[in-house]
Amino acid sequence: MFDGWLGDDLVEGHACYLVTEALGHDMRQAAITGIDFADVLITESSEFKYACPGLELPRFERLVPLGAVDVVSKNAVSNWSLQDLCLSNWSSVILNEKGYPIPPSFGLVITKRCLDLIQKHNAKHCRVIPLKLVTPG
Repeated sequence: MFDGWLGDDLVEGHACYLVTEALGHDMRQAAITGIDFADVLITESSEFKYACPGLELPRFERLVPLGAVDVVSKNAVSNWSLQDLCLSNWSSVILNEKGYPIPPSFGLVITKRCLDLIQKHNAKHCRVIPLKLVTPG
């Protein structure tokens, strides 16, 4: 259920990612790996109708990440499945420089190729954090 929408073609909800039909089409055309798509039922809350009068939502589909990667530090990942789009695995507690736990701060890890495609669409509110791939051990 949408309470509002800032216009991005990639949307993160609780335990779910959505893409507009247009972005999904372009991802298929570009043969982006590590993804599948599923139908999704979209509804608008009364708050949405109040906050966004007259705004018509585009068609969305559920983006299902199939790739995987382990987050090993604030800006590093390991055990990459070699897919263009991956769901990040925060299985261990990661500490900052002062020894305090860092809360999981990103869910999707994507390649530059995938990022370039997404940025051809509306993605003004996506936070991009450069990561480095490290060898485990």
